[in-house]
Amino acid sequence: MESQAALANWGWNTVRFLVFWGAIEPVEGDYDEAYLDEVETWLDYYAAAGVHVVLDMHQDLYAWSVGYDGAPDWAVDTGGLVAAEPDPNQPWYLKGADAAVQAAFQSFWNPTEDQPDLKAKWLAALAHLAERFAD
Repeated sequence: MESQAALANWGWNTVRFLVFWGAIEPVEGDYDEAYLDEVETWLDYYAAAGVHVVLDMHQDLYAWSVGYDGAPDWAVDTGGLVAAEPDPNQPWYLKGADAAVQAAFQSFWNPTEDQPDLKAKWLAALAHLAERFAD
């Protein structure tokens, strides 16, 4: 709570708060309400300090299982490609060139037979988030 009040005291009135599809829906069709309860606690801290929050359904390199964060494992279709281990001597974003990461993005934007409705499932999770925190 102190850090949220400090932001307000410094003149900040809005923050971007990252949430992740993989945390919201780690099991297909099963929303993790405990995770969302934790998010709500943080949002309450910001509200008490008078700081507005923009929820960001965030991802970096599509998903934890292929790169960084974002989609749940069940929503990752790499066509059998295995993501290389990150090189600690390189910037994290270079992992975006990894063939498995690119394949995962492609299967989201261009559905496959194995995952024909990933976008609809992502939108359902986003709608659940919006309904939960509408006010």
